Amino acid sequence: MVPPIALLVGLLGITILLLVLLIAKPSLTREPGGKILAFVAIFLAPALAVSAGGVDHLERSKRTEFCLSCHVM
Repeated sequence: MVPPIALLVGLLGITILLLVLLIAKPSLTREPGGKILAFVAIFLAPALAVSAGGVDHLERSKRTEFCLSCHVM
């Protein structure tokens, strides 16, 4: 299984590359395939990255070290 942080970094990298591609060649969005690519780059990939980050954060919060990073016990 892929570690959540690696998944998050990968999704963020793909999102950034797709956004750069759309900014560099805005004519891509004139075709139906380009519109799908824009939807994935602007909505779907960031949503997946946020979800992966949330899952990673939730898993880390279940450990005692997470609480001890702020609270003295």
